Amino acid sequence: GMARLLEAVEADPRLDSEAYRAAMAQWDSGAKSGALAAFKLVVPVMKTDPEEIVRSADEFSHQGRWQDAAEAYRRALEIAPRFADVRCKHGQVLLQLDEVEQAIAEFREAVTINPRYADGYALLGVAYRRAGREDDAIEAFRATLAVDPGHAVAAMEIERKL
Repeated sequence: GMARLLEAVEADPRLDSEAYRAAMAQWDSGAKSGALAAFKLVVPVMKTDPEEIVRSADEFSHQGRWQDAAEAYRRALEIAPRFADVRCKHGQVLLQLDEVEQAIAEFREAVTINPRYADGYALLGVAYRRAGREDDAIEAFRATLAVDPGHAVAAMEIERKL
C-alpha cells in the first residue's frame, strides 16, 4: 500500500502536501494508526467532487492547517467556481495566511455571485478593515445591514467606528 501511495505522490505533485508530509512523519516514527488516519486526509485532494473536497478543506481548516485548507478550497473552486460560501471559506483561510488582498477578492466575488449574502459582505468589511481601508469596510458593513438589518457583527463593527 505504501509503495502505491509513494507512486501516486510522485505522479501527482498536488498530493505532496503538508497533510502528506505529516502522515509520512507519523508512519516513519512508527505511529501507523495515526499515519493511516492522516493519509485519509490526503486522498480527497485527488477527487473531483467539489463537496467532498470542501469537506476535506473544512477539516484542514478546523485543524488549523491553513495552507492545506487553502489548496483544497482552490481545487474545489476550480471545479465549481460559483459557490459563494466556498469563496468565503477560502477568503477566511486566506486571512489566516495573511493574504488579505486575495481574501478581499474572494469575498467580493462571493457577493457578486450572491448579492444577498450578508455574511459575505460582513467578511468583506472585516478584510477591508484589516487592509486599512476603513471607508470600504464601513460601506461593506452597511451593505450587510441592507441585506440583513439584524446582522450583529456588521452592527457592532459600524458602532466600533463611531
